[in-house]
Amino acid sequence: VDNAGATESDVTQAVEALTSAKDTAVKAIDVLNRFAAVKALDLSKFDPAGQEELLALISEVEELAKEPITNLDVLTEKVAKLEELSGKLLPLDVTTLENLIKVAEGIELDKYVDNDAKDAFSAALNKAKEVLENQDATQKEVNDAKVALLDAQNKLVEKADVTALKDAIEKAETIKEDVTPSSWDRVQAAKKAAEDVLKAFEKDDESVTQEQID
Repeated sequence: VDNAGATESDVTQAVEALTSAKDTAVKAIDVLNRFAAVKALDLSKFDPAGQEELLALISEVEELAKEPITNLDVLTEKVAKLEELSGKLLPLDVTTLENLIKVAEGIELDKYVDNDAKDAFSAALNKAKEVLENQDATQKEVNDAKVALLDAQNKLVEKADVTALKDAIEKAETIKEDVTPSSWDRVQAAKKAAEDVLKAFEKDDESVTQEQID
């Protein structure tokens, strides 16, 4: 512009150079914005499996982005690859595990027999909580924790309920002796058996199964 002797050709070349520089700058800004969008992803919400390559490429692109105009072609290629990798990320589904943990925490363990199954349930619950809190947990680890917790919960042995048995004994005591001798003998034998089971339960509530009581 300041060159009074510039020819029309010089002016044309200068305009073309400015236009090219502008276009390059616009493309660089676009690529940097796309890169920023990938970096803004909350990776904790995705399965860590497959993130290694993505994170390594992000580090590489960060270096290229320091000179976006100079490295525009390579930068554009790498950002496109980043977008491809981020598109393949699988959302980490922890909803079912969260719900299972809530249910498990609501179980009153004093109503269940103290045995290996009870210990295994407590261990599975603690492990499930650890997996849920671990931001690096993979979907497989989440799924494994779900299966283990549900399996342990299903193996819990509920302590026997003698309410119905007590009622049956009380009812047997109201039966009059004017029933037939054979019926009376059967009632008394059943009552004696029920009382024996009840005594065993009161002595050790884990020594009697619900099947015996029923």
